[in-house]
Amino acid sequence: MKNKIVLSLILTFLLLCTIASKGLAEESQCSGAVTVASYKIYQPRLDKTEILELYRNKNTVAHYYPKNQITELYELNKAGQVKLTKYFNDHKRGIEYQPNDKLNNIRNLDWAQKYKLMGKNFLDNASQQIKQTNDCGDVIAYSITQDHNTFVATIDTAKDILTAFEITDEKGNLLEKWELQSTELATDSSVFLSQLNTYQTTDYADIGDDHTDPFLTKMVNLGFIEKSSSGFYHMDDKQQLHAVGEHSH
Repeated sequence: MKNKIVLSLILTFLLLCTIASKGLAEESQCSGAVTVASYKIYQPRLDKTEILELYRNKNTVAHYYPKNQITELYELNKAGQVKLTKYFNDHKRGIEYQPNDKLNNIRNLDWAQKYKLMGKNFLDNASQQIKQTNDCGDVIAYSITQDHNTFVATIDTAKDILTAFEITDEKGNLLEKWELQSTELATDSSVFLSQLNTYQTTDYADIGDDHTDPFLTKMVNLGFIEKSSSGFYHMDDKQQLHAVGEHSH
């Protein structure tokens, strides 16, 4: 009789351990927003492919373009304004744009556009279709048709990350495609972001006053100071969808 009781207690203990282990595994899988992600961006008509790396840490987001060795760092301040610093990684230099700078104002009003790569107005006005549901959250496809082109963005709400994006024309021809290549939930983003902090920066407003810096002169002549590396999409007040900048210079 005692042996049966002991065996029963052991089996109960093992069952509870199994349940707890499963719960911890599920909690790990639902551990929140992705901090590092890599995308392949393909434009078939131009036969052009580019890689975009996304680094996120709370109110700081970096978009890194390995091909051009350019990083655009966005910081959300307490006033809800977005500040841009453009880094030229090869040169270990950066240009700081204040929230009231013209270039900064045009492109950086929407934090979702920086954090999720798709603007808030786009997500708010698109039709939604749940593609997948699990214990952590939903995978939702957002779709808008405009000017005979269809834009479809797929977002994993649990990880708060864009997983796919496509633009097709009225005949169904592919114009642009974004593929999520890899993601990380660790704090790896802090390593990359900390490295940027070691680069020398110059305020955008001070560039015109310095004619002795070869780096700044070169960047101005090449147009890198005024242009964006971004290729993201936002919707204006008239509900018209626009591309923001170019993927490369």
